[in-house]
Amino acid sequence: ISGVAVSGAAAILGLVSSLGAAALTVGQAIVNGLVAHGVDTVFGLPGAQIYGLFDAFHQAQLKVIGARHEQACGYMAFGYARSSGKPGVFSVVPGPGVLNASAALLTAFGCNEPVLCLTGQVPTQFLGKGRGHLHEMPDQLATLRTFVKWADRIEYPDNAPALVSRAFQEMLSGRRGPASLEMPWDVFTQRTQVAAVKPFDPLPAPQPDPDRIKQAADLIAGSKAPMIFVGSGAIEAREEILELAEMIDAPVVAFRSGRGIVSNAHELGLTMASAYKLWPKTDLMIGIGTRMELPTMSRWPYQPAGLKCVRIDIDPVELRRWPADAGVILDGNKFGNSAGQVDHDDLVMATAIAITCIQYENMNLMHTGDAYAEPQYEMLDMAARGGGPQAAGARSAFEEQLGQLGV
Repeated sequence: ISGVAVSGAAAILGLVSSLGAAALTVGQAIVNGLVAHGVDTVFGLPGAQIYGLFDAFHQAQLKVIGARHEQACGYMAFGYARSSGKPGVFSVVPGPGVLNASAALLTAFGCNEPVLCLTGQVPTQFLGKGRGHLHEMPDQLATLRTFVKWADRIEYPDNAPALVSRAFQEMLSGRRGPASLEMPWDVFTQRTQVAAVKPFDPLPAPQPDPDRIKQAADLIAGSKAPMIFVGSGAIEAREEILELAEMIDAPVVAFRSGRGIVSNAHELGLTMASAYKLWPKTDLMIGIGTRMELPTMSRWPYQPAGLKCVRIDIDPVELRRWPADAGVILDGNKFGNSAGQVDHDDLVMATAIAITCIQYENMNLMHTGDAYAEPQYEMLDMAARGGGPQAAGARSAFEEQLGQLGV
């Protein structure tokens, strides 16, 4: 029996070696996963539970940028993701460290940014025991899942490569968002045979519905005064959105995250104060990659009579939160750029609407009524005019604009 056991063990080791596995600490396996996904910078504040991970950062010569508070680590990772378009990664201790960083994770969740939090846990034998171990909290994983897109725990060393790949898959598929991985204190430094990291393909994208696209095109074709609202989900669709805006002579307005998709220097790129002047005559709002906060969440206090709505979004839940007359679920990954690569943005599929409109027969898309105002009209004058809900909305929009300018 002993000989059989020995030969069986040798066979298993041979199989592992043939699969390209190597003897690594689990901290090293996690870092290998980061490197395989293009990460070269990590923000972090080390502590006892994650020393094994920070040791692996050093061995891999990753650039580690420290801070004096966990919240700063999280927000630096958020800023990195926001400015670069690449996932931002940070590492902090469990319990109070994670809670200190929770504001940054929740901000990343609200802004749809791929931010990965790597944290520790109490030692395996203390999980769920409530013994008051250092930095223990009743259920850290459940807490994390309330403000990130996806979270899991690495409890077995060889699970590390797959779970790291899964974290990146979740962050970057569909509507982007933050993720978190935790690992018990004692597991970080365990050394074992770990398979090579293989990045996962993005999760399958939703298939476009031609009927919904036609419904949207019909509404656009019948509109006399459309207005386009854009958010962060439309950042990579700048050219397509501008093409659509010019085709239908529609102003483009953003609240926060979509600012700059169509420049305010363009005659159709309006500030929200400028756009509010046109709001009373608007008969169709087209939302592309946006929560539609400006026209639907009391920023603008009323909606014009007979207003219709087209929404283009990667997230089906958004269409439930604010139902549209024509809601189109589309994913930018269906379109390639001129180099044959796949675009990563959520909603380049706005192109589909533009293409549909171009091909739509007998459209009368030119406005025949009053010409749109120049975008840079005097906001103070607008805010001071008249009374009622329009004036209140104008003042609100003006105050928000000053706030964004730091005034």
